[in-house]
Amino acid sequence: MKWDDDERGRMDRLLARGRLSQPEKERMLAAALPAAGASRPRRRWLWLGAAAPALAAAGLVLMVWPRGDGFRAKGTGGGPAVTASCAGGCAVGRTLVYRVEGARELLYLAAYSVDGAGTRTWHFPSGSGELPRVTPAAGAPVLLPRGIRLGTPGGQTLHWLLLRKPLSREAILATPDGAATGGTAELAARGEMGLTVAP
Repeated sequence: MKWDDDERGRMDRLLARGRLSQPEKERMLAAALPAAGASRPRRRWLWLGAAAPALAAAGLVLMVWPRGDGFRAKGTGGGPAVTASCAGGCAVGRTLVYRVEGARELLYLAAYSVDGAGTRTWHFPSGSGELPRVTPAAGAPVLLPRGIRLGTPGGQTLHWLLLRKPLSREAILATPDGAATGGTAELAARGEMGLTVAP
């Protein structure tokens, strides 16, 4: 069924419940603007309505993604690098989780922190000598399945080394710094970062 303009106008008024309907407002504006020498207003913000779902999704990601509690060492020349963070911020009793990016070979993570008094706390290797294996995942970051429960509050420096073979704590401390030249036979990369642990 095809409606003429009169029928459409009556239907619009009926749906508008006695007020001016949107089509009537549009027709009145279209007739009034040329008489006033003005052009129809542009819908500059129309794109915002189309982008609103994407903006909402991005906002949700930013709210959920941990922020302010991630730490990253400064440049290792494009080689593998380590980040460490705690869900909800680092505090005593929370778990520090390690993430390795850019690993292109099988590596082992060694890490320890040094507090303001110079006390070293080993994260890896464990007391039994266990070092977490970092298996490359086609260029994707690797989240280590085991974290460290934090026990000492305050500012600390977190030292990490990515090793090509497992080493003891003593050997790790004696490892020469070859990260700037692509590493050594034992060392693929090393770095340090600040870590603040709330009480």
